[in-house]
Amino acid sequence: MANLGLEVWGDYAFFKRPEKKGEMVSYDFLTPLAAKGVFEALYWHPGVHYVFDEIRALSPVQYEPVVIRRTDSWTGKETVMKFLALTHVHYLILGHCMFDGTQRVNASVGKTKNIFMQRAKKQKAFKTPYFGLPEFTCQYKWVDPASDLSKFKPINRTCDLGLMIYDLRNDDGRVLPEWFHASIQQGIIPLKRIKIESGRGSRIVNKGTGDYT
Repeated sequence: MANLGLEVWGDYAFFKRPEKKGEMVSYDFLTPLAAKGVFEALYWHPGVHYVFDEIRALSPVQYEPVVIRRTDSWTGKETVMKFLALTHVHYLILGHCMFDGTQRVNASVGKTKNIFMQRAKKQKAFKTPYFGLPEFTCQYKWVDPASDLSKFKPINRTCDLGLMIYDLRNDDGRVLPEWFHASIQQGIIPLKRIKIESGRGSRIVNKGTGDYT
């Protein structure tokens, strides 16, 4: 059951499709991997995992051409990136924290929730959260999942989204992408009991029993 909630929004976003290699192509919606990045920007601990129950899209999908220029601090060489970015994005993320058992975590679920909640309420993120690229910073606001969520009205869209990146998992020093077959149902991407595929086979996450793996 969700015990963490964030309303997040920003002017731009870019959620790169890793299977496109060098192409700058974005998913239409916030991915669980990007949501994890936002949550970890508020509170990160090596023994804590964030597992998401649902992502609500609160604004329609819009794209705008964007040019980003970056200068290498060592060589001074400038790199120019041109792509279509999502614009005026707005989401509600609902999830919960889990402990993986491989690290000593001096915290209970309640304590971790409280740290996260206080940082969100006081705008005291560990580092600046962003939507896919550091240039696309996002705003955030704490939302109690137990409160009335009816004011967060998702967009009217239902469709199959195909394969979407779920997470990047460390496997003996190798980083393996994990995928799931995503769909959006009346503006909500459901993330309970989903089948994850990777180079190490498949698994079910977010079973509702507290079992992450």
